[in-house]
Amino acid sequence: MGATVLTFDGLRGPTGGPIQHYDPISQAYGDNVSSTSDAAGTYLMGNAWTPNIMTSFVTRDGTSNTILFNQVDWWDTSYGDLVNVAFPAQSNGAYGEIELTAAPGWRVRLNSFDEAGWPQADHPGQIVNVVDGTSNTILFQEPNTTIRGANGTHSTFTPNVDGSVLFIRYAYNDWNVAIDNINFDQIPAESQVPEPGTFGLTALAGLALPLLWRVRKARS
Repeated sequence: MGATVLTFDGLRGPTGGPIQHYDPISQAYGDNVSSTSDAAGTYLMGNAWTPNIMTSFVTRDGTSNTILFNQVDWWDTSYGDLVNVAFPAQSNGAYGEIELTAAPGWRVRLNSFDEAGWPQADHPGQIVNVVDGTSNTILFQEPNTTIRGANGTHSTFTPNVDGSVLFIRYAYNDWNVAIDNINFDQIPAESQVPEPGTFGLTALAGLALPLLWRVRKARS
């Protein structure tokens, strides 16, 4: 198991210098994290690192869900009390999307993330979704929530969901909402909790194996 926190700190801009307002966040940031820093930026560690998880960042159209920009952008302060954040590359009619993809044999578990509003203001009526990228089903949703930001605050979400691919979708129609401190684990694929309908079958199979072994031994 492992856990990485994307803080969007220590990033470089497109020309290699320090990142500036409205600069796109590098697509390499968050990929295969195995230490507190790499060429793309810096991270915080949870239980361990996530060398088997890849990330990507896009801004999508809120109606068609098509990609408008292969990026989300960076800002430093005034999104509540958060520092160094990611916001969509377009405001009206768009939203930000962060993809977490596990390598074969692994799954990604999304523990938590923070959002806040600019300029240190609350933003009501927001949608926060976490979607399973394989089945396109919503695993976690806050359909009508206020993103905090006034008086140096922020909102924290704790989905605690897992999948082979997860999409975090945020800041619908409002690039004055940003995301930060994305905390995720990598877990072995076989460690996922069985579906309720399959749990009984799994248990029965486990009970049958010793019996089958004894029958085979008696016949030998």
